[in-house]
Amino acid sequence: MNTLTFYRNPVNKIGAPIFSDLRIYDEQKHLQGALLNVVYKGNVIGGVEIKAFVCFFFEGERCINETTAWLSFAKPLPEVKKILTQFYPGIQPNTKMAFLTLKWVDRNIKMQEALLKDWWEEQRSQYMPKPQIDIDFTK
Repeated sequence: MNTLTFYRNPVNKIGAPIFSDLRIYDEQKHLQGALLNVVYKGNVIGGVEIKAFVCFFFEGERCINETTAWLSFAKPLPEVKKILTQFYPGIQPNTKMAFLTLKWVDRNIKMQEALLKDWWEEQRSQYMPKPQIDIDFTK
């Protein structure tokens, strides 16, 4: 079975039951109904089915846009293009991209919980209320 590898999960998209991802299109791998193993930080954490996908080019008339950038990376388009250029050094304006819609079909929840613990810790530090200064009003 083909794999879909993630090295980071900054927006916890792989924590959702259905999620999207943006990849360079692979006509052998990116087919509706295809099953893929999901690998996160070197561990297989389950399997997904490609429910739908749309192809477009990296740049040009019909290309990646703000919607796909925000849905896939939770970042504006210029930042996403920079990330993709760093991740895929040979990417060209006419490189065909695939925006995949994926649904979990087999999930190792325990492994996902352990692997995503770091993400939850980061979220707590960002959104939890900051400690208040204790003031002793009895004095």
